[in-house]
Amino acid sequence: MRRWSIGAAALTGIVVILLGGAAGCNKTGTPRLTLKDPGNHTLTRGKATEVKISVSRENYRDPVTIKFEDLPKGVTVKDTDTKIATEKDSGTFNLEAAGDAPTGDYTAKVTATGTGDLKDSKTFKLTVQDK
Repeated sequence: MRRWSIGAAALTGIVVILLGGAAGCNKTGTPRLTLKDPGNHTLTRGKATEVKISVSRENYRDPVTIKFEDLPKGVTVKDTDTKIATEKDSGTFNLEAAGDAPTGDYTAKVTATGTGDLKDSKTFKLTVQDK
């Protein structure tokens, strides 16, 4: 009768393979969320304009909350749900300039936030023009 001897290192390797990876390894990788450049946008007083916001996802599928900041006086976000849906890479949001919004060029900020510490922000040029 023959006896087989398996060393501790070999046995550990077999267990690691059977369990799907080494302890502490994340099979899906580190989640990342990157906000793509939103580009420049022009609003006309008294009208709403659609602004497309896109993200790049890596190992992250959950909804992404979009927040607009530093908007000029008289410019508001018309949407009540400012999220990019699960597994989607973009969303369209409506910014509206009031009829008396001051005209000019402004720098606004958009932030994409996921769960945990996933967050990215970009600034963009926002122009408000007369009718």
